[in-house]
Amino acid sequence: TQPTRAGLSQIAAILLDPKGMVPLAALPPTRIEGPASRYILPKPVVADPEAPLGLSAIEYQGPLVTRYTLPVGAQRFTAEAELPQSAWQWGDYELVIRSNDNEVLRTRLNAAKPSATINVSLNGRELTIELTEGANGPIQDRLILTRSMLLIGPVH
Repeated sequence: TQPTRAGLSQIAAILLDPKGMVPLAALPPTRIEGPASRYILPKPVVADPEAPLGLSAIEYQGPLVTRYTLPVGAQRFTAEAELPQSAWQWGDYELVIRSNDNEVLRTRLNAAKPSATINVSLNGRELTIELTEGANGPIQDRLILTRSMLLIGPVH
């Protein structure tokens, strides 16, 4: 009943249509795979389940393949990918994004190029995030995804 004012610096996020976006952090992986030499496959870690709009950072430790079942109507996947500075000495891998096993993005992350923007079309029922083993082997191959979301289009 009382109008309130908020300064721009106080606004963390605005969601005009809650059905138009699904945070990746809200989806459990359907499958996690890794090389046979890896006896423990760490699950992605959601940093802050209470983040505004559910857009928590997610950390992956490679080499690893993580698969998600896409919600109905998912049309785009967007995120910021980062190799954390603490992993710059040895971290080196290729980040591969697939939609229904069709490669939609491949980029190398290392100290020379520690970040990348992801903004890809989706055309299937499954999203795959893969971290391949790079030049220095499987040492410090860490990925942090921030603002990772699936954009949902109209369902016919």
